[in-house]
Amino acid sequence: MDVTWIGAALGVAVLLVWAWRAQRRKFADEMFAGVVPGLTPLGGQAETRVPVPGGSEYSGEVAVAFNPPRGVGPGLAGTVVDGTPENRDVMATIVDLAARGHLTITVVESPQTRGGKDWELHVADNPPADPLDPIEQQLLGDLFLVTPDVRLSELPAQGNRAFGDFQYTLANASYERGYFRQVTGMHPVRVVWIVAGLLLLVGFATSTGAAMAAGAVAALGGALIGTRTAQRPVRSAEGTALRIQTLSFKRYLATAEVEQFSYEEAAGIFSKYLPWAIALGVADHWVKVFGDLAAQARADGYDDGFDLVWLGVMGWGLHDAMFTLAMFSAMDGFDGVGDVGSLGDAFGDAGGMFDGGTMDSLGADAGSAFGDSGGFDGDFSSVSDGGDIGGGGGDWGGFGGGDWGGFGDFGGGD
Repeated sequence: MDVTWIGAALGVAVLLVWAWRAQRRKFADEMFAGVVPGLTPLGGQAETRVPVPGGSEYSGEVAVAFNPPRGVGPGLAGTVVDGTPENRDVMATIVDLAARGHLTITVVESPQTRGGKDWELHVADNPPADPLDPIEQQLLGDLFLVTPDVRLSELPAQGNRAFGDFQYTLANASYERGYFRQVTGMHPVRVVWIVAGLLLLVGFATSTGAAMAAGAVAALGGALIGTRTAQRPVRSAEGTALRIQTLSFKRYLATAEVEQFSYEEAAGIFSKYLPWAIALGVADHWVKVFGDLAAQARADGYDDGFDLVWLGVMGWGLHDAMFTLAMFSAMDGFDGVGDVGSLGDAFGDAGGMFDGGTMDSLGADAGSAFGDSGGFDGDFSSVSDGGDIGGGGGDWGGFGGGDWGGFGDFGGGD
């Protein structure tokens, strides 16, 4: 082979390897150095930000945390975890508002939807004193812009874009609160494109095949590198800490067992952490645990404390509604709700970083897991809230274990 071709091949290979590594470093998430992953430096402690090791985002071990992160709702935390404001993040926020008493949800029959189910929302006549985050206040105002009652599936026909608009709100809030950072300066891949362009010009001008081939390969390699490294938002060190905290809590939600909870606290814990389970994609397990607990309680003659004041069921029994996850699978039939497409242009980030996509399922396949969970002929729409758990946030001080807070009789909750 001609030495020109060998030199061109080696040169392009070195250029692409350099660009790949440099581009990955530029678009890597940050994390705080010198502190336990998931924590932030204490006041007065030196704050050093470094790229996460070994890849674009933190992939190390996470401990189990028994409480969610403080100061952030499930929808925003879910957006930071996966870098995308998904439909389930909006659903989680709506359920969270309901569990806190700002609205009620009634699952109703609806022949107009593909799933045959719909969510009917009613804003609280006397909302609690529980303070709302500004983005939560915006969602409530947008949902009930005209009437105090709305059905989610009917929002598009009414010209109400509350669902889709809230995805944009979550994306904007994640940047405004510092969980994602803008990537500035020249991207290494642009150097590749410049070199590729020069090689192609030289090749065509001098009819040098090696230069033309090298330019074409460099251009293709640059395009691939740019696509693979700039297709998601880049987390700040605060964003990485929140992601680790949230994934730690997800481990708890995904591995919780019936034996950990008492009958008296069941409804309160279920309601409080259900929005997080929805946002983190583990609602099927979380619902099953409390379905099994409710069946066990009924078998033991305990009938109190399993009703949810924020959830109503119309058109079928509680057994059918709960154990087929009607609440979550209902979203499959809401044509047009929340489909915002690519959100990349809203932030000026490369590669369509926030891609809303189409409606995602919130655990519709989990219904079969409830088939053997027992009877349960009551009605979720009565009785009282199950109380407060752990003061609403727990403590991340030690990260490795969290705090069982006020969970009650857990039998060894460290």
